[in-house]
Amino acid sequence: MENKRETVTVEAAGHKAEIYAYLTVREAAEVEASYYDGARYVTGAGGTTNFENFNLVRAEFQVKQKTLEKILVSFDGENSGQVDKILSLPKEEFAALFTAITDVLNKKKA
Repeated sequence: MENKRETVTVEAAGHKAEIYAYLTVREAAEVEASYYDGARYVTGAGGTTNFENFNLVRAEFQVKQKTLEKILVSFDGENSGQVDKILSLPKEEFAALFTAITDVLNKKKA
């Protein structure tokens, strides 16, 4: 059974995104897990665990993309393809919009 969630509209850099006001526990776990996608755990000398094939830039991008996939309801009035549209924005516009989105998710007040 899925609960109906509150949505919030955020505006930044001339764009408007309607998002869910929070991530569910399941969604948050999926977002966090995406950080390590593609990485491989290797046990080293003395039982230490290391990562192979871990790319920090790729990991941070995957977390942002997964977050958008989970919380976006609409972007600039469109209800389909919104993640691709946001990821196609100029870097500065994306940064401003994603900051506004994460402020809502982190319950920061503007």
